[in-house]
Amino acid sequence: MELAPDVNLDDIAQLMDGYSGADITNVCRAAAMMPMRKRLAGLNPQEIKKLTAGKETCSLLVLSKYFGSNGDRESPRKSTTI
Repeated sequence: MELAPDVNLDDIAQLMDGYSGADITNVCRAAAMMPMRKRLAGLNPQEIKKLTAGKETCSLLVLSKYFGSNGDRESPRKSTTI
């Protein structure tokens, strides 16, 4: 998994301040899946099978916007301290 040059992990850490560990895991997992979802959108099963035979999918980048608050995903709720 390769991060795009626009990904700043310090900025992402600040955005996730107060998130639970599970929420952080889910945000990162969703961000990692987004490039593949975008690549497969609109393809039929035969076209997807052709992709899996090649190495094209390895070149997909995870963009900063995929991590939440200002991108394609809804930000999870912040946890509160009791």
